[in-house]
Amino acid sequence: MTKEELIQRLDDIEWEDFEVKEAKSDVPGNVRETVSAFSNTSGGWIVFGVKQQGKNYGIKGVAKPDKIEQDFTTSLRGDVYNIKISPECKKYNFDEGIVLGFKIPPSNKKPVWFNNPKNTFIREALVNMLMHSDYFSSQKPRIRVFTDRIEFNNPGALPNDLDTILREDLSKPRNPVIAKIFRVINLAQNAGYGFDKMINGWNSYYHTDPEIKSGTDYYTITFKVDEKYATRKDKKASEKGGRTGGRTGGRTGGTTGGIAGEKKKK
Repeated sequence: MTKEELIQRLDDIEWEDFEVKEAKSDVPGNVRETVSAFSNTSGGWIVFGVKQQGKNYGIKGVAKPDKIEQDFTTSLRGDVYNIKISPECKKYNFDEGIVLGFKIPPSNKKPVWFNNPKNTFIREALVNMLMHSDYFSSQKPRIRVFTDRIEFNNPGALPNDLDTILREDLSKPRNPVIAKIFRVINLAQNAGYGFDKMINGWNSYYHTDPEIKSGTDYYTITFKVDEKYATRKDKKASEKGGRTGGRTGGRTGGTTGGIAGEKKKK
Protein backbone atom coordinates (compact mmCIF):
# COMPACT_ATOMS: atom_id res chain seq x y z
CA MET A 1 0.00 0.00 0.00
CA THR A 2 1.53 3.29 -1.09
CA LYS A 3 1.22 6.58 0.78
CA GLU A 4 -1.33 7.78 -1.79
CA GLU A 5 -3.41 4.62 -1.35
CA LEU A 6 -3.30 5.09 2.43
CA ILE A 7 -4.56 8.67 2.09
CA GLN A 8 -7.34 7.46 -0.23
CA ARG A 9 -8.44 4.85 2.27
CA LEU A 10 -8.48 7.39 5.07
CA ASP A 11 -10.71 9.60 2.91
CA ASP A 12 -13.20 6.80 2.27
CA ILE A 13 -15.82 5.89 4.84
CA GLU A 14 -15.25 2.19 5.45
CA TRP A 15 -13.05 -0.68 4.32
CA GLU A 16 -13.52 -4.25 5.45
CA ASP A 17 -9.80 -5.02 5.05
CA PHE A 18 -8.47 -1.90 6.74
CA GLU A 19 -8.35 -0.88 10.41
CA VAL A 20 -6.57 1.96 12.17
CA LYS A 21 -5.17 2.16 15.71
CA GLU A 22 -3.80 5.23 17.45
CA ALA A 23 -0.89 3.31 19.04
CA LYS A 24 0.81 6.49 20.22
CA SER A 25 3.52 4.83 22.31
CA ASP A 26 2.65 1.11 22.56
CA VAL A 27 1.08 -1.70 20.57
CA PRO A 28 -2.64 -1.62 21.47
CA GLY A 29 -3.94 -4.76 23.18
CA ASN A 30 -7.10 -4.93 21.06
CA VAL A 31 -5.08 -5.39 17.88
CA ARG A 32 -5.03 -9.15 18.53
CA GLU A 33 -8.71 -9.52 17.61
CA THR A 34 -8.05 -7.68 14.34
CA VAL A 35 -5.03 -9.84 13.50
CA SER A 36 -7.08 -12.99 14.11
CA ALA A 37 -10.01 -11.69 12.04
CA PHE A 38 -7.83 -10.75 9.05
CA SER A 39 -5.87 -14.02 9.24
CA ASN A 40 -9.10 -16.04 9.24
CA THR A 41 -10.63 -14.18 6.30
CA SER A 42 -8.98 -12.49 3.30
CA GLY A 43 -6.23 -10.56 5.09
CA GLY A 44 -6.05 -6.80 5.57
CA TRP A 45 -4.08 -3.74 6.61
CA ILE A 46 -3.58 -2.58 10.20
CA VAL A 47 -2.38 1.01 10.48
CA PHE A 48 -0.77 2.50 13.61
CA GLY A 49 -0.64 6.25 14.20
CA VAL A 50 -4.14 7.15 13.01
CA LYS A 51 -7.06 7.98 15.27
CA GLN A 52 -10.64 7.33 14.23
CA GLN A 53 -13.38 9.64 15.51
CA GLY A 54 -16.72 8.54 14.12
CA LYS A 55 -16.33 8.51 10.36
CA ASN A 56 -13.30 10.81 10.44
CA TYR A 57 -9.65 9.85 10.60
CA GLY A 58 -6.83 11.98 12.00
CA ILE A 59 -3.12 11.30 11.55
CA LYS A 60 -1.39 11.43 14.94
CA GLY A 61 1.83 9.53 14.27
CA VAL A 62 3.58 7.12 16.62
CA ALA A 63 6.17 8.29 19.13
CA LYS A 64 8.57 5.34 18.81
CA PRO A 65 8.03 3.77 15.40
CA ASP A 66 11.01 1.41 15.46
CA LYS A 67 10.14 0.03 18.90
CA ILE A 68 6.44 -0.37 18.08
CA GLU A 69 7.21 -2.09 14.78
CA GLN A 70 9.63 -4.47 16.47
CA ASP A 71 7.26 -5.23 19.36
CA PHE A 72 4.35 -5.90 17.00
CA THR A 73 6.22 -8.09 14.51
CA THR A 74 7.85 -10.02 17.37
CA SER A 75 4.41 -10.81 18.78
CA LEU A 76 3.21 -11.97 15.35
CA ARG A 77 6.16 -14.31 14.91
CA GLY A 78 6.32 -15.45 18.54
CA ASP A 79 3.96 -17.41 20.77
CA VAL A 80 1.13 -14.89 21.03
CA TYR A 81 -0.82 -16.65 18.25
CA ASN A 82 -1.24 -20.34 17.52
CA ILE A 83 0.73 -19.90 14.27
CA LYS A 84 3.51 -17.56 13.18
CA ILE A 85 2.38 -14.60 11.07
CA SER A 86 4.67 -12.76 8.64
CA PRO A 87 3.26 -9.32 7.77
CA GLU A 88 4.31 -6.87 5.10
CA CYS A 89 5.57 -3.75 6.90
CA LYS A 90 5.39 -0.17 5.61
CA LYS A 91 6.43 3.18 7.07
CA TYR A 92 4.79 6.44 5.97
CA ASN A 93 6.10 9.95 6.73
CA PHE A 94 3.52 12.69 7.25
CA ASP A 95 3.91 16.19 8.64
CA GLU A 96 2.01 15.05 11.73
CA GLY A 97 4.35 12.10 12.34
CA ILE A 98 5.25 8.59 11.21
CA VAL A 99 2.48 6.12 10.42
CA LEU A 100 3.08 2.35 10.36
CA GLY A 101 1.23 -0.07 8.14
CA PHE A 102 1.14 -3.87 8.47
CA LYS A 103 -0.48 -6.12 5.89
CA ILE A 104 -1.76 -9.27 7.60
CA PRO A 105 -1.95 -12.12 5.06
CA PRO A 106 -4.80 -14.63 4.98
CA SER A 107 -3.70 -17.81 6.72
CA ASN A 108 -3.67 -21.21 5.04
CA LYS A 109 -3.81 -22.80 8.49
CA LYS A 110 -7.16 -21.61 9.81
CA PRO A 111 -8.43 -21.03 12.42
CA VAL A 112 -6.00 -18.47 13.83
CA TRP A 113 -6.40 -17.29 17.41
CA PHE A 114 -4.33 -15.50 20.03
CA ASN A 115 -3.29 -17.31 23.15
CA ASN A 116 -5.28 -15.75 25.95
CA PRO A 117 -6.10 -17.82 29.07
CA LYS A 118 -9.73 -16.68 28.94
CA ASN A 119 -10.00 -17.70 25.29
CA THR A 120 -8.67 -21.19 26.01
CA PHE A 121 -11.50 -22.46 28.17
CA ILE A 122 -14.25 -20.66 26.24
CA ARG A 123 -12.89 -22.16 23.03
CA GLU A 124 -12.72 -25.55 24.76
CA ALA A 125 -16.40 -25.26 25.69
CA LEU A 126 -17.33 -24.43 22.09
CA VAL A 127 -15.29 -27.35 20.68
CA ASN A 128 -16.70 -29.68 23.32
CA MET A 129 -20.24 -28.65 22.46
CA LEU A 130 -19.78 -29.22 18.71
CA MET A 131 -18.04 -32.58 19.18
CA HIS A 132 -20.69 -33.99 21.51
CA SER A 133 -23.92 -32.47 20.18
CA ASP A 134 -26.75 -34.71 19.06
CA TYR A 135 -27.41 -33.27 15.61
CA PHE A 136 -30.50 -35.46 15.17
CA SER A 137 -32.18 -33.84 18.16
CA SER A 138 -34.89 -31.23 17.69
CA GLN A 139 -32.76 -28.99 19.92
CA LYS A 140 -29.82 -27.02 18.54
CA PRO A 141 -26.45 -26.18 20.11
CA ARG A 142 -26.87 -22.80 21.76
CA ILE A 143 -24.66 -20.17 23.37
CA ARG A 144 -26.23 -17.43 25.49
CA VAL A 145 -24.28 -14.46 26.83
CA PHE A 146 -25.48 -12.49 29.87
CA THR A 147 -23.81 -9.74 31.87
CA ASP A 148 -22.90 -12.19 34.63
CA ARG A 149 -22.52 -15.55 32.81
CA ILE A 150 -22.01 -17.44 29.55
CA GLU A 151 -24.13 -20.53 28.94
CA PHE A 152 -23.36 -23.40 26.55
CA ASN A 153 -26.40 -25.63 26.00
CA ASN A 154 -25.73 -28.94 24.30
CA PRO A 155 -28.39 -31.34 22.92
CA GLY A 156 -27.32 -34.82 23.98
CA ALA A 157 -26.46 -36.09 27.46
CA LEU A 158 -22.98 -36.68 28.84
CA PRO A 159 -21.61 -40.21 28.16
CA ASN A 160 -21.27 -40.76 31.91
CA ASP A 161 -21.57 -38.86 35.16
CA LEU A 162 -19.15 -35.95 35.51
CA ASP A 163 -17.15 -37.48 38.39
CA THR A 164 -16.40 -40.56 36.29
CA ILE A 165 -15.41 -38.45 33.30
CA LEU A 166 -12.99 -36.40 35.39
CA ARG A 167 -11.61 -39.35 37.33
CA GLU A 168 -11.04 -41.69 34.39
CA ASP A 169 -10.25 -39.12 31.65
CA LEU A 170 -13.16 -40.63 29.74
CA SER A 171 -13.31 -39.68 26.06
CA LYS A 172 -16.38 -40.88 24.12
CA PRO A 173 -17.21 -38.25 21.49
CA ARG A 174 -20.70 -38.59 20.08
CA ASN A 175 -19.38 -37.47 16.68
CA PRO A 176 -15.99 -39.16 16.07
CA VAL A 177 -15.58 -37.69 12.58
CA ILE A 178 -16.03 -34.16 13.92
CA ALA A 179 -13.70 -34.96 16.84
CA LYS A 180 -11.04 -36.15 14.40
CA ILE A 181 -11.31 -32.90 12.43
CA PHE A 182 -10.77 -30.84 15.57
CA ARG A 183 -7.78 -33.01 16.53
CA VAL A 184 -6.21 -32.57 13.10
CA ILE A 185 -6.35 -28.76 13.47
CA ASN A 186 -5.12 -28.98 17.10
CA LEU A 187 -8.35 -27.84 18.72
CA ALA A 188 -8.91 -31.10 20.62
CA GLN A 189 -6.83 -33.83 22.26
CA ASN A 190 -7.18 -37.60 22.24
CA ALA A 191 -7.71 -37.93 25.98
CA GLY A 192 -10.75 -36.50 27.77
CA TYR A 193 -9.13 -33.40 29.22
CA GLY A 194 -11.75 -30.91 27.99
CA PHE A 195 -13.66 -30.60 31.26
CA ASP A 196 -10.41 -30.28 33.22
CA LYS A 197 -9.37 -27.35 31.01
CA MET A 198 -12.71 -25.62 31.40
CA ILE A 199 -13.02 -26.13 35.15
CA ASN A 200 -9.42 -25.38 36.12
CA GLY A 201 -9.05 -22.55 33.63
CA TRP A 202 -12.18 -20.69 34.70
CA ASN A 203 -11.39 -21.22 38.36
CA SER A 204 -7.86 -19.86 37.95
CA TYR A 205 -9.22 -16.63 36.48
CA TYR A 206 -12.53 -16.05 38.27
CA HIS A 207 -12.03 -18.21 41.39
CA THR A 208 -15.24 -20.15 40.81
CA ASP A 209 -16.04 -23.42 39.02
CA PRO A 210 -18.32 -23.48 35.99
CA GLU A 211 -21.72 -25.01 36.70
CA ILE A 212 -22.36 -28.25 34.79
CA LYS A 213 -25.84 -29.80 34.61
CA SER A 214 -26.88 -32.90 32.68
CA GLY A 215 -30.25 -34.41 31.81
CA THR A 216 -31.35 -37.38 29.75
CA ASP A 217 -31.08 -35.46 26.48
CA TYR A 218 -28.94 -32.36 27.19
CA TYR A 219 -26.20 -30.85 29.28
CA THR A 220 -25.29 -27.24 30.00
CA ILE A 221 -22.09 -25.55 31.09
CA THR A 222 -22.46 -22.13 32.69
CA PHE A 223 -19.46 -19.87 33.24
CA LYS A 224 -20.42 -17.39 35.94
CA VAL A 225 -18.51 -14.15 36.30
CA ASP A 226 -17.67 -13.11 39.83
CA GLU A 227 -18.06 -9.33 39.94
CA LYS A 228 -15.13 -9.10 42.33
CA TYR A 229 -12.74 -10.38 39.67
CA ALA A 230 -14.36 -9.07 36.48
CA THR A 231 -13.56 -5.60 35.16
CA ARG A 232 -15.74 -3.68 32.74
CA LYS A 233 -13.23 -4.44 30.00
CA ASP A 234 -13.49 -8.18 30.77
CA LYS A 235 -17.28 -8.02 30.46
CA LYS A 236 -17.14 -6.31 27.09
CA ALA A 237 -14.58 -8.80 25.83
CA SER A 238 -16.68 -11.71 27.07
CA GLU A 239 -19.83 -10.34 25.43
CA LYS A 240 -18.00 -9.80 22.14
CA GLY A 241 -16.41 -13.24 22.32
CA GLY A 242 -19.74 -14.84 23.15
CA ARG A 243 -21.49 -13.20 20.20
CA THR A 244 -18.66 -14.29 17.92
CA GLY A 245 -18.72 -17.77 19.41
CA GLY A 246 -22.47 -17.95 18.88
CA ARG A 247 -22.16 -17.03 15.20
CA THR A 248 -19.22 -19.39 14.75
CA GLY A 249 -20.98 -22.17 16.63
CA GLY A 250 -24.07 -21.75 14.46
CA ARG A 251 -22.12 -21.88 11.21
CA THR A 252 -19.83 -24.67 12.35
CA GLY A 253 -22.68 -26.60 13.91
CA GLY A 254 -24.56 -26.54 10.62
CA THR A 255 -21.54 -27.78 8.70
CA THR A 256 -20.49 -30.42 11.21
CA GLY A 257 -24.08 -31.51 11.63
CA GLY A 258 -24.15 -32.13 7.90
CA ILE A 259 -21.05 -34.29 8.20
CA ALA A 260 -22.63 -36.27 11.03
CA GLY A 261 -25.82 -36.68 9.01
CA GLU A 262 -23.97 -37.97 5.97
CA LYS A 263 -22.08 -40.44 8.12
CA LYS A 264 -25.37 -41.63 9.68
CA LYS A 265 -26.90 -42.24 6.23
CA LYS A 266 -23.94 -44.36 5.18
